[in-house]
Amino acid sequence: MPRTPKDIQAEISGWGLFSCSYSYFARVNNWPVGQATHPEDLTDNELRNDRLLMTDLASQWWLNGAWTYYHGFKKPTTGANQEFVTPNQLAGLNELYGDGRVVWKSARQMNKAAIAAADPNIGFVRGYSFDIIIY
Repeated sequence: MPRTPKDIQAEISGWGLFSCSYSYFARVNNWPVGQATHPEDLTDNELRNDRLLMTDLASQWWLNGAWTYYHGFKKPTTGANQEFVTPNQLAGLNELYGDGRVVWKSARQMNKAAIAAADPNIGFVRGYSFDIIIY
């Protein structure tokens, strides 16, 4: 059953965000300091070819530590999400830049151990509580 605008507003009011299948990184200049580990990589006041605007969702949920991402080396077990305890099965992310181009960021270009450890040297955004969304 599709979510209604009321459902979405309740989620935003309760969690401070709403869940979707993409991560949207616009207006990083308005975000709290420290919310993104590398805000210089994300879209600010203008669309630029060297700044990310969106990526596929790849996140870790604070409640159980499970990772959710859409491009894994295994098929989804249920529904559209793939949830794992680590990001080891992550195959990569589609990244949309300010100039409109989409680039596939392969898992080979990622440090999965640093992602799992939430190392601030990699790109991630802190969400609700201890959630993180990688880019």
